[in-house]
Amino acid sequence: MKIRIIVTLLSLFVISHELVFGQVYWKIDDYQNWNHSNFRQNKIFNQPFSTTNTDYLLLDAALFYITNEERVKVGIEPMRYHKLLEVAAYNHSMKMATTGFFSHQNSIDASRYSTSDRGKLAGVTNPSFAENIAYNYPNNGDSYLQVAEVLMDQWMNSPGHKSNILSSKGRQMGGGTYYYNGKIYGTQVFQWFSDVIENPYGASDQLPIIKTSGSQQNLSNTSTSTNSSNGSKCGGSTSNSTVATNTYNTQSELSELKSKVNSLNSEVAEQDGTIAKLNREVSTLTSEKYQLEASKTNLTNSVNSLQQQYTQKDAQYNKLKQEFNELSDRRTSVRKSKYNADEFHALTFKIGLHTFYPSINPISLGKFNASLLSYGAETMLGFNFGDSYRRNSIGITLRANQTNRFLTQAFDSSASNPTQYYDAELTTLIREWLSIGVGATVISAYGATSYQITPSASLGLCLGPKNWKIQVTQQAGLNSDKKIIGRASMGIALRL
Repeated sequence: MKIRIIVTLLSLFVISHELVFGQVYWKIDDYQNWNHSNFRQNKIFNQPFSTTNTDYLLLDAALFYITNEERVKVGIEPMRYHKLLEVAAYNHSMKMATTGFFSHQNSIDASRYSTSDRGKLAGVTNPSFAENIAYNYPNNGDSYLQVAEVLMDQWMNSPGHKSNILSSKGRQMGGGTYYYNGKIYGTQVFQWFSDVIENPYGASDQLPIIKTSGSQQNLSNTSTSTNSSNGSKCGGSTSNSTVATNTYNTQSELSELKSKVNSLNSEVAEQDGTIAKLNREVSTLTSEKYQLEASKTNLTNSVNSLQQQYTQKDAQYNKLKQEFNELSDRRTSVRKSKYNADEFHALTFKIGLHTFYPSINPISLGKFNASLLSYGAETMLGFNFGDSYRRNSIGITLRANQTNRFLTQAFDSSASNPTQYYDAELTTLIREWLSIGVGATVISAYGATSYQITPSASLGLCLGPKNWKIQVTQQAGLNSDKKIIGRASMGIALRL
């Protein structure tokens, strides 16, 4: 710290001497003393442009002020200067000049590819940049201001570049230039929307160091601006620095002081080198931190995107499920509408041909059963239950039939009179195709007054359209000998 204080005091003395005998240099603090409306009064900008020891900070300042001049001409608020934007602009101009490309994208160095990359290297944590670039060949004898004006003329004659310069989105600005092989490269960096937020860990990119008589200083023209009203000129001999010449009136004493300054500057440079190395390491770690944060953000965005897709798919599934349920309900409603409530009572009439089986006892092969064949009819009166369109019914079935004496006598001349059967059953029709019945059978001979009552049961299938069916029924009962006999019938049933 003490070394820096000594260097500063000695440098101030050297500055006061060079105001008389050498070039005057610009420094960052001078932005506090000048603005777009009065900077042309500072004759430091009229110094001849040096191609061997270029004062880039001075040229950058001229570029900044004439940019705001153009904005004010059209009623747009001037932008504020920010050092980190000048750092980004200078380093891009320098890289374009020395590595041989001219573009907003640095395809040679991936770490500097975009304006955002370069902003972070300059120490800006929230780069929202617009950028103009240009180059030309400055004329010999042009002043720093003239070189800056030529670059500005190029941009103002280009609609896209002019739009950036005059945009109301611009908040802050920094210009950066670099001279190389006869060409001057210029870059304007504009911070849009919000002010620059500086990286607290510093930056890897820096502004150039101006070489002045073997020492390295970013010098100022503070004394020039202060004395401009007295008619002093850059590098002239009529300035207020006579105090310095009276104090040190020999060139040898001045050289000795410069030598001490250079020696102290070497020590400071070593310390600055260490600090710069640490700053680079910090910047690298910070860059890695930003990359990890960016990766985390990308992963979070991917998870959110997948979650959103899942939510959309789930919503689509619920919508399709709802549509399916609505269609199913509509289908059920349509089916039910085909079967009205007036079908709760149904009358079934059946005409069929009945065949009686012999008893379960072994059949005598020498003689046919007298009740081999019969015919008859049946009726059913009942009502529906359950869903009407399913047509489940329960009711009373009345059945009457008798044996055919002509057919039986054809097989057996000794056959007796026909036998008559009268059935009464409680019958259930399930889904219109299955019938189940239980009841009783009255058996009597044709013309006889005596009769026999026996239990019976039936199982049948009903096949066909809604209002008429072909029925096949198997009935079981007891004959007069108390033996189980089976009677099968087939007929047509009409449902009314």
